[in-house]
Amino acid sequence: MIIAAIVLFVVAVAIVGTTVAAAGGILRLNTVAGIRIPSLLASQSAWEAGHLAALLPMTIAGVIAAAGGFVVLYRPGSGGVLAVVIILMLALIAFGVVRADRAARGAV
Repeated sequence: MIIAAIVLFVVAVAIVGTTVAAAGGILRLNTVAGIRIPSLLASQSAWEAGHLAALLPMTIAGVIAAAGGFVVLYRPGSGGVLAVVIILMLALIAFGVVRADRAARGAV
């Protein structure tokens, strides 16, 4: 369970960090990090607008991942919590990508 907690912490930092950096213009348009769907890769303004629109759901997903990591770390055997955290996190990431796509299409 320690490995699961570490993975959740890393995912939380990666999700929130890349979304914040891309939304703020620090992480420029690229094909390695950030939300990489065609509508966001169309231009720098689409990239930033999309990440800005995805910022809230991605941040909530990161907070849920970090909280789940703490629970899994301090309560070994909490596999049910891990499953719920992963499902919630994936749902929020998907919602963030949909929001990002809509915003990026509007920015182009």
